[in-house]
Amino acid sequence: MSDQEHERGTRPTQGRAARWIRTATAGSVVRRAIGYAVVVGAVLILINHGDVIAAGRLDAGRALKMALTVLVPYCVSTASSVSAILERPPRDPA
Repeated sequence: MSDQEHERGTRPTQGRAARWIRTATAGSVVRRAIGYAVVVGAVLILINHGDVIAAGRLDAGRALKMALTVLVPYCVSTASSVSAILERPPRDPA
């Protein structure tokens, strides 16, 4: 790493971002996030859009909002899992 990269912190940041993305796309993190997204997303959809669904007035705009409703718990679960994994101390090799 050059002195300029070290002073600006560009290399370590890129490394952190790559590690974050690798962790976020790990199978266990993705499976956990999907599980939470399905359960929490379904509850939120029923709370926020249940009346429209029951009345049969679902349109494309509402469907997009429902998809985003599921995306939120997915992102929260992923961010939480990645943070917990990256902050835990390294395992003792013994």
